[in-house]
Amino acid sequence: TTQMWSASNFLSNVDPTKGKYLSAACMYRGNMGTQEVDAAVAKVQAKMADDFVTWIPNNIKSSIISVSPEGTKMSATFVANTTALKEVFQRISAQFAKMYKRKAFLHW
Repeated sequence: TTQMWSASNFLSNVDPTKGKYLSAACMYRGNMGTQEVDAAVAKVQAKMADDFVTWIPNNIKSSIISVSPEGTKMSATFVANTTALKEVFQRISAQFAKMYKRKAFLHW
């Protein structure tokens, strides 16, 4: 569970410390109990309470699929919505503005 929340495992170049989580979903595959998953999610939510917005209660949802992926005993998938994504869009906007200023990729 802790590896899911690590910034090194994110698919985008986002620093999660520069924003707050609005919601998150943790999907587990493999043979594990619901109490085990609920305890792990509650531990993360208690440890990272300052990183979540306060106006959305119960903002971490979890699900368990009992069929494990082929070749491993268990796996997990993490999807989150964080305000730190603002930085990614600001970088893209700045890069586009530079290219547009040079009239790059304008074909009309």
